[in-house]
Amino acid sequence: MKRLRHILAVIMAFMYCFCYFSVISAKASTDEFTIRDGVLKKYSGSGGAVVIPDWVKIIGREAFYKCSTLTSVVIPESVTKIRARAFQGTSLTSISIPATVDGIYEFSLSINTLTSIEVDPENQVYSSSDGVLYTKDRTALLVYPRNKPNTSYEVPKGVTRIANWAYYEGNLKSISLPDTIKSIGEGAFFNGGIQTVYYEGSKEDWNKINIRTANSGLIKAEIRYNSYQTDSLSKAEAFQIKERVPVMDFTDVPSSAWYSESIKLVCEHHIMNGIGKTTFLPNGTLTIGEAIAIASRLHDSYYGNNTVFQSGTPWYQPYVDYARRCGIINGEYQYNMTVSRAEFALFIGNSLSDEMLAPINKVEIGDIPDVYYLIPSQDVFHALSKAGVIGPNDSENSFSLLMILRKATDNGASSTDLSDAIHKLYRAGIIAENDEYGTFTPRHVVQQPQF
Repeated sequence: MKRLRHILAVIMAFMYCFCYFSVISAKASTDEFTIRDGVLKKYSGSGGAVVIPDWVKIIGREAFYKCSTLTSVVIPESVTKIRARAFQGTSLTSISIPATVDGIYEFSLSINTLTSIEVDPENQVYSSSDGVLYTKDRTALLVYPRNKPNTSYEVPKGVTRIANWAYYEGNLKSISLPDTIKSIGEGAFFNGGIQTVYYEGSKEDWNKINIRTANSGLIKAEIRYNSYQTDSLSKAEAFQIKERVPVMDFTDVPSSAWYSESIKLVCEHHIMNGIGKTTFLPNGTLTIGEAIAIASRLHDSYYGNNTVFQSGTPWYQPYVDYARRCGIINGEYQYNMTVSRAEFALFIGNSLSDEMLAPINKVEIGDIPDVYYLIPSQDVFHALSKAGVIGPNDSENSFSLLMILRKATDNGASSTDLSDAIHKLYRAGIIAENDEYGTFTPRHVVQQPQF
């Protein structure tokens, strides 16, 4: 009995000591927080991984402000509000918002190192998608993490508002905005590095958006209307072969022809196809509609969109719609006209990323001798002038004639766009000169093997 009492006494003493030291330890950790009436006023600890006490209801204004040593934080389900600048200036890389939080204030998640925001699916006010903070109904983008590594981002269709100071000074180079956007808040794109904005709507629609002040990062960017853009795949992932096609099935494509392997390649990737199962028409020309279809399929394969192009009326309409959304074309074309080499170069150049078309050659403006006037109406006008049909004193009639020629012959591309595209493909090694003089013959038609 005495031995049993001794053992019990030792156990009780041990438990007393354990409880004592536990209380001391807990007291030491809570000393790092200044908490009044459930509001965490200030954290004064050494940082690292921090667990906020579960009796905190509100994380107060600037509670962790400039605590650069804070690397992770656990927010308990007792918290309902995160006040302004609460975590600004910390070193958090990710943060999880519990279901109970119904208020997140401006600059509270303004963190240079933040890459991801996650929200409990049970939260009734907020949600997250791909690490970006939205309202529950996803009609408003609230915070895009400043250190998220992506260089492009597509704002989902249905978003109508981008909140004040949602994104600035991050890694984005381009952003896609749906035509559902109605307002862009103050500083939403302040001092960012965005170079291109792909906007799904028209220029008229863009001008109706309420864009508030301090959006220099957006205003300085190039706005591409009626366009849409997605992240490209890696070079290893892009252009996966969809179907093995025996090139000898085309009776008009000899296996010895210089273009036979090229035809096999584009058919395997469903970028081009023949006229039926046995005919390819290697000497046939392409219309503008056919060229846009090729460029759209090329873009779709490169970006891995897996688009199903349905039949339309006319047949090329689904490709034209896709090309407009993706910035391959701007404006209207005469789609049944034969496509020129210059126009085809423009479509191909717009269907691939700058990474894929990185320069390997040095080709300066002026190095291609026949890439100057690339507008059809100008070509016709100069020919008439040279033939003496238009005289030097016919300025008024000349202007009227030029306007008529433009309406009759011009398509949707400017001479600058065409010239830039040709030089870009020359520099990337995609196309080369026709002769020793380095000409391109931009107005010549495109035959299918040349692609």
